[in-house]
Amino acid sequence: LDGRRIVVILDACYSAGQHAGAKGAKSVPTVAEGHLFSRVLRRVSGQKDVNQKDVAFLASSTATQISMERRDGKHSVMTHYLIEFIKQSKSPLSLDEVFAYLKVKVPAYVESNYRGSTQMPVLIDLTTKPLFLNK
Repeated sequence: LDGRRIVVILDACYSAGQHAGAKGAKSVPTVAEGHLFSRVLRRVSGQKDVNQKDVAFLASSTATQISMERRDGKHSVMTHYLIEFIKQSKSPLSLDEVFAYLKVKVPAYVESNYRGSTQMPVLIDLTTKPLFLNK
């Protein structure tokens, strides 16, 4: 994938902890050695140079948070709002614009539907700007 920009979107509990091997709970699995995500995640965390200079990592929650599903059961909270924002957009959306939308919508939904819970998406972006997610 040399010379390409990569966006890893991980919508899973404790997902931000995967970028640097940090974990929010002992039961969080790690990505298997040699797997593409393992190499990309090591690059994001600076552990090993795999010649991927343009990498972004969008996680649905911090290393200590679980990622919630919507009450209707159709999608997780972050996936729902990611799809919603891309579908409603009439123009190209940058990764920064998408993240700005998610960091408002996801915590608001979780706080109003799961009292006492929080979920904050995380973006680690090492890409050259701008990076668009849709046409």
